[in-house]
Amino acid sequence: MERWREMERERWREREQHCVREREIVCVCLCVCVVCVCVCVCVCVYVYVCVVCVSVCVCVCVCVCVCSSVLHNNRCYYLWKQAFVSRLMDTSWIGLSDREKEGTHKWVDGTPMTSSWRHVKPRDDGGARDCVVAGEDGWSEEPCNRLHHWICEKVLDLDHLEAERNKEGSVMLTEEEEEAPSITEFHSTHLLPVGQTARYTCHAGGTPEPTVEWLHNGRPLVRDGTDDQLEAWVERGFLFVRGGRYGVNTVCCMASNSAGTANHSAELLVFDACDLTLDPNTAHRDLSLSEDNRKVTWVGEDQSHPDHPDRFDSWYQVLGREALTGRCYWEVEREGEVEIGVTYRGITRRGGGCDSELGLNNKSWSLYCDDGRYSAQYNGIETVLPLPPAGSTRVGVYLDRPAGSLSFYRVSPGGGGSSDTLTHLHTFWSSFTQEDLLPGVGVWGGRSSASLCRL
Repeated sequence: MERWREMERERWREREQHCVREREIVCVCLCVCVVCVCVCVCVCVYVYVCVVCVSVCVCVCVCVCVCSSVLHNNRCYYLWKQAFVSRLMDTSWIGLSDREKEGTHKWVDGTPMTSSWRHVKPRDDGGARDCVVAGEDGWSEEPCNRLHHWICEKVLDLDHLEAERNKEGSVMLTEEEEEAPSITEFHSTHLLPVGQTARYTCHAGGTPEPTVEWLHNGRPLVRDGTDDQLEAWVERGFLFVRGGRYGVNTVCCMASNSAGTANHSAELLVFDACDLTLDPNTAHRDLSLSEDNRKVTWVGEDQSHPDHPDRFDSWYQVLGREALTGRCYWEVEREGEVEIGVTYRGITRRGGGCDSELGLNNKSWSLYCDDGRYSAQYNGIETVLPLPPAGSTRVGVYLDRPAGSLSFYRVSPGGGGSSDTLTHLHTFWSSFTQEDLLPGVGVWGGRSSASLCRL
């Protein structure tokens, strides 16, 4: 900064010397001309008039020199002022200021004033020598409060400017390069037999690189290591969940950086798998069962099943052979229109009334499925569920009899077994009695079928 100041002062001195030389030359030339005129006049007139003539010539010379000096000074001043205004556009540190009549000050150089500039405003204390003016004795600094026009310095705060430039660069970098996190990879287990351990993997992208945090049932896991007493822990970036207790666990991977957050959640069901089969003695006559009694298909023709008091004679339904006790999870693979439910053993088997169809009475609960929608039914009340099948043809059912809950899940394929995705559909709550509970399936025409899956 001092180097720039010295360079500008040197330019000022050069311009000042140039203007002074021009002024002296003009004055000398004018004086010579006037003297010559006076001499000529003196030669032509009487000698006694010469004294008066010379005096007049001297006065004229002085007036001419003064006027030419003032005019030349003003010319140099405005040229010099214009030069500094033009140089301002190049160097941005010397500026022209003007004071308005009411005494306020303003910059008139056309450049914007930012927080980086600490401009020297003219002060009215009489001691501020921050203005430059062209006078008879050359360029000099004068208190600005005595002047109407002046050229003043705008002092550049280099440290502030550097900080502001860095800040602007940082803002530009943030706008151009910062990117909110996104979960790029999430490997999870959704079914976990009791007593086993599941491992979760989560990777996230973003700029700056996001940090990943695990939550288990809403609780952040910050500890790195294992503990025999822990249900969940983080080790080397992986989340481990031990299936120590029955029921549903919620697992969440949360990624965050300065640009935002992203998360991905999944449910983990810790269960005892139920190995269920269908009871041929309960199947409607138009239903066909597979040899292993795991699949039922609507065929629309009498299958010549023997008479049995447990057989449904109106609704296309079949019940399971094994009673459901404690906690149990099973899955049903469907095709077409299927009703999947749970019922007390004492449900009516005869007639086409509501007391014998799954979900239309107070003895059974069901989930209706087709390729377009799900709906939950109990005691004749139907609840259409907002979540669509979305290509899924498998339903998971979890009965927690001690807790009084019956839950249905959409199972989206992920390779089978624990890699499948479980999405909650609906939960019924009931204080189940001591009567046996049985799984049930209804299939409704069009070659619809349902299969009990092996887990």
